[in-house]
Amino acid sequence: MIAAVDIGGTQTKYGVMNNAGQFIPPFPKSFPTPGTGFVAKLNTLILEIRESFPLKAVGISIAANVGREGTVLHATNLSISTPVELGRTLSENLGIPVKIENDGNCAALAISRFAGISKKDTFVVLTLGTGVGGGIIYNGELMDSGIGAAAELGHIVVDPAGPLCGCGKHGCLEAFIGESALVARYNRNADQPLHAALEISKLLKSGDEDALAVARFAGEQLGRGMAIISDIIAPRSFYIAGGVAGLGMPFLTAAKESLSRQCFLRLLNRTPSVELVAEAHLLSLKGAWVLAS
Repeated sequence: MIAAVDIGGTQTKYGVMNNAGQFIPPFPKSFPTPGTGFVAKLNTLILEIRESFPLKAVGISIAANVGREGTVLHATNLSISTPVELGRTLSENLGIPVKIENDGNCAALAISRFAGISKKDTFVVLTLGTGVGGGIIYNGELMDSGIGAAAELGHIVVDPAGPLCGCGKHGCLEAFIGESALVARYNRNADQPLHAALEISKLLKSGDEDALAVARFAGEQLGRGMAIISDIIAPRSFYIAGGVAGLGMPFLTAAKESLSRQCFLRLLNRTPSVELVAEAHLLSLKGAWVLAS
């Protein structure tokens, strides 16, 4: 059995999975990602799990830059002091292998394992939540720079005159379509402010015009980012995951139209497909299992 953990900017999900990649009840579970003392809490959590389950390894997905030895190098959306040798520390404490990878890369590993994709395919996963992450499978292999900074897709600049991003640049994709950015955009015209993208998704179902405008805007910006990525690596497909993906068809349609207008591959009649991932909220968690299995 393998313990899988997905550390996000807002929520941390965890669970125990069998050799077939299936969750063992009562998992998966989650808790709010703490602002302090996170490493100690994570260590305690896994020790408690091991009291009930014979773990052979731990896989951790984290919204951060991770070096090859499991060192967390930088985390824009997490309150964690970096660098921290999280993999080595946990492995020594637990006495079992612990593997750590960026959450976008874990999402790409999960798609590669579970979606029945050709072993030599090239595709991109974009994870849309508190921040915007991503992973790239190029010719069947995870694109890895070796320095923990490959596929920082949320920090592609789609408009240099755009808003300030948490990374310090202006106009990053994350600054436009990260959850807080979209909620703020909706709240500019709202009588009653919202706090999460999920609330925008619910309003979409009731025909709320402001929610529809936000979904279309997010799709347009995502399409711009995908067009830039497409012009560099020419992927066959984009897979969209994360809470913001819950904006649904208005968002997806706008993203496809934006990509189709702007990517070079349209001239070859090979515009990449764009798909929303089912059970997207568990994608990086499943990828943590792939990482450790």
